[in-house]
Parts: sequence; structure tokens; C-alpha cells
Amino acid sequence: MRDRSAVGLSVAAGLLAFATLAWPYTQQPVSAVNLYYATGLFSAFTVALIVAATLAAVGAVRAGVLSPALGHGVALGLGLAGLVVATTWAITVREDVFLARGWAMPAQPFVLVVLLVALVLGLGYQTVDHGYLPTRS
Repeated sequence: MRDRSAVGLSVAAGLLAFATLAWPYTQQPVSAVNLYYATGLFSAFTVALIVAATLAAVGAVRAGVLSPALGHGVALGLGLAGLVVATTWAITVREDVFLARGWAMPAQPFVLVVLLVALVLGLGYQTVDHGYLPTRS
């Protein structure tokens, strides 16, 4: 049961990260959101791409395409990379570009970081719990 809950946490966090990135498109013009996402050292679209690859690796393990050790290692590595990119974007994004009327989520970059922390924690627990990552006992 813990196996499913750890992976479930990661998958839910990844899907919520997509929803967090998609939500501004329902509130503002596409060009304004695209400009906002393009500011910062990395683009928010890079975060979305890494999250998609992470969820694909988790799905490949579930489908039996990848071995659990390889799949969870790849997913954990991608998740950590996504967390670094999301944190860098959250710190460097220019929010003054997107001060549109009606913008109700100025903390969106940091919500994205919290969701990626949850994704990495779930994948890390899964990886360590199954012994795919050597730990000291």
C-alpha cells in the first residue's frame, strides 16, 4: 500500500504542477502568459517538459517497459532536475511583466516549487524504500 501512495503522491503532484502552469491561460491572454513564462533564467515550459518526462518514466515502470530500479532512478533524477529548474525560475521570474488586472496568484512560482518538492519526496521514498538507492543502515 505504501508503494502506491508514494507513487500516487508523485503523480498527483506532477498533475497539479501541470494544472498550476495551465491555470493562468484561463485568466489572461495567451501572449501575456507566454511572456511571463519566458522571463527568468529558465522558462516555465522547461519545468513542464521535465515533469512530463518524469511522469513518463513512472508510467514506463508501471507498464513494465523499464525495470523498477532504472525507471525510478531516471524519474528521481528528472524530478530533482525539475526541482532545481523550478526553483531557479521562481527566484528569477519577473513578475512585473505580468501585473495584469485580475491576476490572483502571484505566488504561483512558489506553489510550483512546493509541488515539485512533493513529487521528489514521493519518488525518493519509493526509490529508497525498495532499495534501488543504497543507504547506510
